[in-house]
Amino acid sequence: MFASFVLVSCAGNYATEFKLNYTFNEDERGWVTDFADLPANYDPAIYELDSGWSELPSGLGGNAPEGLVGIGGSSGESVYIKAVATTNVPEVIADTDSWLRVNIDKGNQASEGEDMINLGTLANPNIDLDTFTGEECTIMTLDSLRREFTVTTDGNVKRHARLNVISHLLSLIPYEDLTPEPVELPPRQESDTYQHRICLDTTVCPKGTHR
Repeated sequence: MFASFVLVSCAGNYATEFKLNYTFNEDERGWVTDFADLPANYDPAIYELDSGWSELPSGLGGNAPEGLVGIGGSSGESVYIKAVATTNVPEVIADTDSWLRVNIDKGNQASEGEDMINLGTLANPNIDLDTFTGEECTIMTLDSLRREFTVTTDGNVKRHARLNVISHLLSLIPYEDLTPEPVELPPRQESDTYQHRICLDTTVCPKGTHR
């Protein structure tokens, strides 16, 4: 999976562009997964929800062709992929009906919300609907380049805004703890030939002496 974001910050007549790329080659890069729109006391054995990082096959996709129908919708065209941009930290909370809901306006199914837009579905156009044959694993590219997605941040406290950006960027840098191991020195060796000289009569002591 690859994710890329282009952020444009405007202040007065100046504009600054930030581009963030996530390849997920080694780990989740700080991204967190959660699940919503289900009962708060759901049975994990029934819902079988799972997330995590693992190596992908040669491509990313599915075997659900376009044009399928079924109970609850198509297994491809009814599975929507959306993108969100909001000033709120997404959080899953239980509502008054004991259902888990996310605290952003994401819309429902194909409909979009105030904070989330629809990028596409998981339908695979390379699978033949009649024979279910074709290339199952293909790289899928979904983007929002053809539409504008604007989010207005609260920049009144500019110091907080800058610290949040710096903290986020630093969290994306992979690093290792380079603190050296403690050095263990061997016992001091005694010398029978060493003579300790004391200097009493001069203000400048030769090397190897002290006052």
